[in-house]
Amino acid sequence: MPAAPGFSQGIQPSGPRRRAFFGGAFWRSILDWPFRVTSAPQFWLYMINAMTDALRRRLQQSHFTSPGQEALLSVLVAAKTLNDAMDGICEKHGITRPQYNLLRILRGVHPKGHPRCEISRRMIERAPDITRLVDRLQARGLVRRSRGDHDQRQAMTSITTKGLRLLEAMRPEVESQVNSLGGRLSEAECRELSRLCARLLDDKPSPED
Repeated sequence: MPAAPGFSQGIQPSGPRRRAFFGGAFWRSILDWPFRVTSAPQFWLYMINAMTDALRRRLQQSHFTSPGQEALLSVLVAAKTLNDAMDGICEKHGITRPQYNLLRILRGVHPKGHPRCEISRRMIERAPDITRLVDRLQARGLVRRSRGDHDQRQAMTSITTKGLRLLEAMRPEVESQVNSLGGRLSEAECRELSRLCARLLDDKPSPED
């Protein structure tokens, strides 16, 4: 078995020693490579290179100016990929992704509703015109407007039975998309991804900084 490309020759554990060298069922499951990784540092270097290859192929870019740039581009490209998949599901059901997001927000408080400002605050992607978004959903009978209980000047928007049925019809496809992500990441990796994303969203300085 040849050594890993670009790596110098070193100690080459094999058989039981090789398994002990890497350790764990997970690592044992990925040892069938067409080359031999000869040390732990080489192993991690190979894994880092493998993780960045997908991004390099996607952007047709051979190198990045810093790990921070690469991380940012990775987040943006991954988000675009997931959004494209969600766009496809929404298109099948005749709505847009922002409209789906709005319906999901209103389902969370059904049978009550939200005023326009609260809907805007909870949107994943800030829509420039929430009023027009609501107008289009109301025209299809998916939401309705009513006056607020405490402030008659404030319009409240709530989801209708038809809107709930639409979300229920979309649920299997949305769950399938979520499960496909779960199939690529372990539960621990999902939690770590959430933790790292939370750090990007948090405007407070990290204790580690």
